[in-house]
Amino acid sequence: MVSLTNCIRPFESTLATFSEMVSTVLSTGAVIKSQEEANIRLLPKKPDASQVEDFCPTSVLNVDYKIMAAVIARMIGKSLQSVTGSDQKGGLLGRSLSQNLLLYRDVIQHLENYSQPNRWGSGRTGAVGVIIGIDLEKAYDRTDRNILWTIMREMEFSVKLIKWLSAFYVGENAFIFNGNYIGSRVVGITCLRQGFPLSMPLFVICLEPLLVFLNFRLTGIFLPASRVKIRALVMISQCLFHQRRM
Repeated sequence: MVSLTNCIRPFESTLATFSEMVSTVLSTGAVIKSQEEANIRLLPKKPDASQVEDFCPTSVLNVDYKIMAAVIARMIGKSLQSVTGSDQKGGLLGRSLSQNLLLYRDVIQHLENYSQPNRWGSGRTGAVGVIIGIDLEKAYDRTDRNILWTIMREMEFSVKLIKWLSAFYVGENAFIFNGNYIGSRVVGITCLRQGFPLSMPLFVICLEPLLVFLNFRLTGIFLPASRVKIRALVMISQCLFHQRRM
């Protein structure tokens, strides 16, 4: 029987080197040159893709860079529930996107029921509220990291954690691959990367101030059955706003 120790022994030197590299990145606040680079592959969303919006860019990144990012993403994920409202379900531990889908269905059913006459013929007629759906197209591409760091400071994330996160984006650049064609180097990137472990939790954080603002300004729709008032729901890259017509 092969022992676990014998399986791990060939990787001991690699793990030591990896550990030293991680310590250097976190202490200096900058990744090494090979980790700054990304190869962006354009994946077609449909068979006859011909326009820019028909492609989804995915960053092919250095493996040890992604391992470090995944560890920190897991650390952030454990604290997200305490700094985000119940509107957000996607990308959060212990929450399910299906919960918002069910609430969305309940809102529609409630509005339909409310607009129907009751059995005495004296019910309300017409819509009593509106549902606005917004597709957050190119959500990661339009996320400004400088604003993100400010939001994290306001949410009282540790200065050290924000410094570590900033290190993953110092001097980043990319090459765009489209089939066999390789474009020139792209520099000055200020957004979040597609296919990067940190992108989802960071986007969840960046979206939270908008949802706080909407919950403050919107009247919302009260669901008697579940005794909750719905103002805004988030389903990954879509926002749904519910407003009762006064």
